Amino acid sequence: TPSSPFYGRLYAAWVRLAGNFPVEFSFTDDIDQTWSNKKVINSYSMRSSGTDIEIGINGEVYICYALMTSVSPFNENSIGFAKSTDGGLNWIVNNNAFEVTGITGVLPTKSNIRVNGLPRIAVDKSNSPYRGTIYIVTTQRNRFPAGSDPDIILVKSTDNGISWSNPIRVNQDNLNNGKIQYFPS
Repeated sequence: TPSSPFYGRLYAAWVRLAGNFPVEFSFTDDIDQTWSNKKVINSYSMRSSGTDIEIGINGEVYICYALMTSVSPFNENSIGFAKSTDGGLNWIVNNNAFEVTGITGVLPTKSNIRVNGLPRIAVDKSNSPYRGTIYIVTTQRNRFPAGSDPDIILVKSTDNGISWSNPIRVNQDNLNNGKIQYFPS
């Protein structure tokens, strides 16, 4: 976003696979020569999984991630969302932006391929009436609007992540037909 005071800054977000599996974050202003000290975005009793990061129309930094139970079978229960309006120095965190019933585990009908929801985020940067809308897609099953087989769902926010729409089912095949959708990106 050329008008952002943070134009040219590069961001990275990840889940530290230790402790309570927090989302961590860092940035660089000099094309990766030096990085800021890592910052823990969420410190929560549930494990985080799969981060995605996007820049808003005014230079906001948005991060989404799945939150999972802390014991096996590690079910995805909600999608977390974090927002920074000052280039990643401070964060507003919502560890339960919306609830999901994720698909972490294996798919026996697909040779036991390992899967998870891996939420993905995008911001509409067009010059349309939807400019600034934040979209998150993920995979779930056994929770409306998804069926008993994994389906892709989408939620959106038109107020910078303060509130989220009800989910819609993206794939248009018949509900509960045994077909599997996963890895929404």
